[in-house]
Amino acid sequence: MIERYFNAIEPLISGLIVAGLFIVGIIVARVLTGDKALRERLTTPLTLTLVYLPIAGLTVLARLYLPAAYGLISIVGLFVLSLAVVLAVAAAIFDYFIRGYRVEVPKIVRDIVVIIVYAITIIVALGQHGVNLTGIITTSAVLTAVIGFALQDLLSNLISGLAIQLEQPFRVGDWIQAENFEGRVREVNWRTTKMETRDADIVIVPNNVITRATLVNRSEPSGIHRCTLSIGLRYEEPPNKVKQVLLAAIGDVDGVLKEPAPRVQLKKYDDFSINYMLLFHIDGYEHRERLEDRVHTLVWYRLARAGMSVPFPIRDINVRQVSEKEAAERREAERGRILRALNEVSFLEPLTNEERAHLAS
Repeated sequence: MIERYFNAIEPLISGLIVAGLFIVGIIVARVLTGDKALRERLTTPLTLTLVYLPIAGLTVLARLYLPAAYGLISIVGLFVLSLAVVLAVAAAIFDYFIRGYRVEVPKIVRDIVVIIVYAITIIVALGQHGVNLTGIITTSAVLTAVIGFALQDLLSNLISGLAIQLEQPFRVGDWIQAENFEGRVREVNWRTTKMETRDADIVIVPNNVITRATLVNRSEPSGIHRCTLSIGLRYEEPPNKVKQVLLAAIGDVDGVLKEPAPRVQLKKYDDFSINYMLLFHIDGYEHRERLEDRVHTLVWYRLARAGMSVPFPIRDINVRQVSEKEAAERREAERGRILRALNEVSFLEPLTNEERAHLAS
């Protein structure tokens, strides 16, 4: 009886040893490391390893009492333990060793490496367990073709996500504008790019939309961004004096860069004002609205101190009263013009002068 139980457990001894070592190693690593990201990465491998233990117990029971289910349960256990090992090794390599050299591997590249290594591990393990891989690969090829046809949009997003990670037109933390959305990039995954708007909302944009759209990266090539404001002042204000006041106001705002130097340009002559452009640079696109508000506010006070103001819209309206005599003369002149035009129409020649006059009136 004891020999029977030992024979049932014997194929699982290596897996149980690996599971035990992994549980101890992962717990020790989580306790010793101060890297929060690494601790979070090790949570899933630890959970999978703990899940493997009851599966191993079910495998023993199946071998003893339900041989028909033994193969399926043992393969499930193999899948779970292999995934735990691959994820733990990936966490050690990407989150500890590579990050120690201050190299950040894109998430999607990391996921691809994990999937490839996991697939190779499973194929090798199944081959050692005597599973016929030829039939599985053939079936998988057909299934892959069917799934690929049905999930074209999803695959397009996946490929676009990979292209974004490899080309890196933007990084997490950059301010970008794509389509009608603008915000700070929070995450780029397999399918979507997540942006946080100025209203603290999360916008989720499919990756294939990002790759097709005209993309503006507000954080590249540097964090320095130019702001452009417009203001209209009265025609009576001398442009040189206006520029002097506006430049002084812009230069006194904390957060506006001294280099490149602020500029004020006369843009155009509007109906009731001369329009000026205020050009200045800031460090960090996220500060744009706050600093533009400061500039607008200080400009108002400086203009008021200099005796200048923004004019209200002005329209000149001329009202002229027409006398009865003049109105009658205009009507008579219009009637004469119409009558002369009717006289030139050939098919109206049979009409008498009175009839034509009646038409003209």
